[in-house]
Amino acid sequence: MTQKELQRAIENTQQDNKPMNNYSRAVVYVDGKIAAIITNNEIVQDDNVDVRLKPVYDN
Repeated sequence: MTQKELQRAIENTQQDNKPMNNYSRAVVYVDGKIAAIITNNEIVQDDNVDVRLKPVYDN
């Protein structure tokens, strides 16, 4: 995906407020290498990789 397509995906999911409860972790790869591992309790990321989390807000 292009950066423009990824930015559009962020915009399309901005109002999504449901927690992701069906997964135990997310592993992010960049150029075939592990860039980040994200769990409910921890984020481990490689240098020069930024990870941003969106909290679930109470209504």
